Amino acid sequence: MTFWKPLRTFYIRTTNLTHGFQENRTALDSFYKLWAPLYDLSVSLDSGYKRNLSRMVKRVVQASDCVLDVGCGTGLATLAAAKNAKEVVALDPSQAMLDKLAKKIGREKLRNVEVRNGFFPEGLEKGKTYDSVITSFMLAHLMLRPSRRRRKLGQTYWIRVLAI
Repeated sequence: MTFWKPLRTFYIRTTNLTHGFQENRTALDSFYKLWAPLYDLSVSLDSGYKRNLSRMVKRVVQASDCVLDVGCGTGLATLAAAKNAKEVVALDPSQAMLDKLAKKIGREKLRNVEVRNGFFPEGLEKGKTYDSVITSFMLAHLMLRPSRRRRKLGQTYWIRVLAI
């Protein structure tokens, strides 16, 4: 067993805790303030993560695309997409994670990334369309928010899932 597997298991179990307080914004913010400084380290220990993330972005993102990264966190997928896409919108409910992403955007001098604080789909700009949607470690959180999804009944979201 490699070192990163227990860390990934720890991450999954820890984020499972957030399922109990998805509607409590203060508790959610507190959790991600603690987790944000460790997040990049945790995924950097998983050698397959960046490779598979890069593969996903190459398969999905085209040069002319406006890309939506749902649950962008600290922006690992956002930054990869920004190198290939015309525009990337990075959406996440955690300001602490977005603050880390903003620093990375500044360091890399990227001008094609818009950072948005909010939940999916409420945090999206009304009427804006996206050519590609990417996400990583976020779908379980979306499925646990039925009260928010009911408010958007009548809208259709087409999602093409690529298993990598």
